[in-house]
Formats: sequence, structure tokens, C-alpha cells
Amino acid sequence: MKRKSILSLLIIFCIFYFQRPGLTGESTLMVEGTFIFDNKASGFNKFFTGTINNKYPIAMRLEKTDSKIIGYYYYKKHKKKIRLEGKVISGKKVNVNEYDKDKVQGTFKGKIKGDTFSGQWKDAKGKKKFLFSVKEDYSGNKIQFEIFQEKSFLKIFHDESEATEWKGSEMDLHISQSINYKDKIYISQSINYKDKDVEKKINKAIKKQFLKDICYNKYDPKDIDLAPDALLKKVREHRFKDYKKMAEPTLKVDLLLNNGVIDSDKNILCISSIYWEYSGGARGSGHTTYLVFDLRTGELVKLKKLLKKDFKNKLNKLINKYVRKGLGKKENASLAEEGFFENNIHYTENYYIDNDLIIFEYSPETLAPYVVGEVEAKIPLKEMKSLLSSYGIELLQIK
Repeated sequence: MKRKSILSLLIIFCIFYFQRPGLTGESTLMVEGTFIFDNKASGFNKFFTGTINNKYPIAMRLEKTDSKIIGYYYYKKHKKKIRLEGKVISGKKVNVNEYDKDKVQGTFKGKIKGDTFSGQWKDAKGKKKFLFSVKEDYSGNKIQFEIFQEKSFLKIFHDESEATEWKGSEMDLHISQSINYKDKIYISQSINYKDKDVEKKINKAIKKQFLKDICYNKYDPKDIDLAPDALLKKVREHRFKDYKKMAEPTLKVDLLLNNGVIDSDKNILCISSIYWEYSGGARGSGHTTYLVFDLRTGELVKLKKLLKKDFKNKLNKLINKYVRKGLGKKENASLAEEGFFENNIHYTENYYIDNDLIIFEYSPETLAPYVVGEVEAKIPLKEMKSLLSSYGIELLQIK
């Protein structure tokens, strides 16, 4: 046991000795850990249609990353989305729970085989049990996505020796701090869409937003044309160059970046870019950015095109009304009780469309303290009709 301890100490000494910055006093970086980097798609985001009990038509969107599955489904009669969350149990076996808020209401248990997901659905109490079967369906404007990923689990040591000379056989050397770094970074890319020009524009816009989030807007525009695997590799190199420059590294870094897909029966596709990072302290920080595409052209839909020129004041009034409604407040109620920084809210360009709602979302700490979280104004499209431009009415198929 004693010999093993001496050997371990010798190995540690050698590692730090040969990584020593010499007599310059400069900081060096040592890394131990694991990269898991997939050079091909390792996940998916698919749309299915089918039935429960062979008579209730449903539609379902499932996203798989690693063994985790998230998504939603809805009965075509009602079109109210129900949140899904579950995992791959083994091989092709899948368990997915449906939720009402945070309470499990039912479970889909079955297999994903080829383009079909089938098995048994049962309610939370186990009293109702029905067979279900759904098959991939990209008719209309539904799109399939592949998901590329890069994960890192690393310990990064910073050697900040201040040694300027040798003193006999002694060496003035110390490790000041280390970073426990963990990330999960995913990027989604559309595949097999009927219009390849539209698909190309969508994929470039997703990569551009990805680079904005991960590189804080400091990126080479040429990187947008890289394949997803090459893009992930370059981003990884960029991140670790930044960490090497850090004078006072934090103790822990957790990073998550992922895309989500929000379907609609309109001529649009909505993509969410979810960014979250924790680098010490009481809490992390993050935001969700939405991209709204015109599926006829592949162009991003900005508010100034979707709405009439004089939309600002009327839109602000609607947003104030529906933020308060979401908080359970009357239309003219003060927001001070909820801790909001201001009583009057101005519109944001960060919006998406989900069925018959246009939803404006504000990141945490934009309108109120962090504890309030993200704030949304969910406005029925029928109340937006007078604000829509002729383009907007045609795009959203408003009658």
C-alpha cells in the first residue's frame, strides 16, 4: 500500500513538472476527461400520425437525444398539445409519460421500429388501456430533423505558478483552481423537406443562431456553411481557447444548447434555440430564442413584415393585457406586486406561433427578477387580425 502511494505521488509530480510554465510565470492549461463527439446524427426529431384504440386520431412529435425523449401529442379533434417526456429503456423499447403541468396523466409504452411507434397507452391509474400506433408523416408542412451532438466531461487544471527561479532542488509550484466542465450541445438540421432551397435556408438560419448563442456573436460568418459535425468541432475549439485565457477560472461550468420544433397548421415553422449555462453562484442563466420561418420561401418572418406599419402601440396594449391575464391579474392591474421592473411592457421580437396563438416571450430578468422566470403573452390570433399585414393574413391563413 505504501509503495502504491509513493508511486501515485511520483506520477502526480511528473504530470505537474512537465506541464510547468518554466520561468515565465505564464499560466498553462491541463485537461483530463472525455469528449463524446458524434460525426453523424445521433438523435432525431420526428412527426407521427395515427390512432389510439384504433379510432381516436392523434398526431405526435418526438425528439430523441441520447436515451431521453421529449415532445408532445394531441388529439386531432381538439389540437391541444399534451407534453411528453420519457426515455429509451433498451434497444427499441420506449416509455413516454404524458403530463398535465407536472402530473403524469398517462403512459405510452411500446417500440420505435423503422418509421412506426406502437404499443399500449394506459392512464395514470392503470384502469384504461388502449393500443396505439403512429407512423412518420411529413405531409403538409411537417418536417423531419436529425440531431447532431457534442458532449464534454472535463476537469481543466490551471497552473498559475509565480516561480521565477529555482531554489536548490525545490520547485515553487501550485495549482490555483480547476474547472469541472460539462456540456451538452445539440444542433438540429432539417432533412428530406420537399423544397430543398427552403430547407437550405432553414438550416443556415439555425446554424447562425447556434453560433450567436455559443460564441456570443463573435464568430466567422463562413462557419455557417460548415457541415454540422465540422461546426461542432470548431465551436469546441473556440470554447477551450476562451477557457485557457481565463485568469480566474470558475469551479464549475454546465452548458446546454438545444433546438426545439414547434409545429403549426399554418405556412410556418417555429424553431426554439434553448441556451442555459451555470458557472458558479446561486443559479445559472439562460434564454430561449425563437425563429419563425415562412415555409413557402424559407425566410425568417420579422414582425415588421408580419404586421402593419402602425402596429407598435396596439401590440403593446395587447401584450400588457395578456401578460396580466397569464398572471391572473385584471387588465389594468399594477405589476409591482409581482416584482416587475416597469408597469408598461413593450413588445419583443422574440415570438412564435403555436396553433391559434401568437406568443411573445421575455427571458428571465428582462421584465422582473429571476425568480419570476420567463414571462409570456399568449395572444389569440383572432385578436391580432386587425394588426396583420396582407402578407401576415395570407401566411397565417386568417379568414
